Amino acid sequence: MNKNGVRIIKWFDKRPVYMISTSRRHNATIIDTGKRRKVTEEVIRKPECILTYNENKKGIDYSDQMSSYYTPLKRGLKWFRKVMMELLFGTALVNSWVVFNWKKANKLSKKNFCESVIEGLTNKPMLATVSANPRIAKLTKNHIYEKNGDKRRKCVGCYINLRTTMDSREANKKVKKIKSHCVDCNQPMCLKCFYDRHV
Repeated sequence: MNKNGVRIIKWFDKRPVYMISTSRRHNATIIDTGKRRKVTEEVIRKPECILTYNENKKGIDYSDQMSSYYTPLKRGLKWFRKVMMELLFGTALVNSWVVFNWKKANKLSKKNFCESVIEGLTNKPMLATVSANPRIAKLTKNHIYEKNGDKRRKCVGCYINLRTTMDSREANKKVKKIKSHCVDCNQPMCLKCFYDRHV
């Protein structure tokens, strides 16, 4: 600790943990946490600054976890755009969702809350927005299904179906890649999705 009261502590748990603290009561001694390891029944001991940090960081961890669901961040964005998008559509949205559910008897899920915010800002119901999307709309004219394309691409219909149950990152990993596509829509589609949308 220096003369201004700033203390730097290195503590090894599963890996080295470094802490900078301005509290004078945070010293290098470790204290009993009141917990035991499951296998060895050994008493778990940690520095006081670690316990204080763990006790007070819970809200931040929860906020980060909730903002990671349905994240607006995309690969390739500039760092300052990512910061802005995360603050506006991540942290701010999670905070407003928590405040909204604070004294509500019927609490909304984050997905439903986000959809209600979108509906409020666009003045359009989500179902109408989806049905107006040209990628998935059922068009009345005849469509041609071409099986052999130039390269394998992700099926649009399968991706839309996956997005109803998972976020975009997981859907991108699980959606199947195909060579077939609809000539008129100029969209990659498997045979099942082609019939679902055009027949």
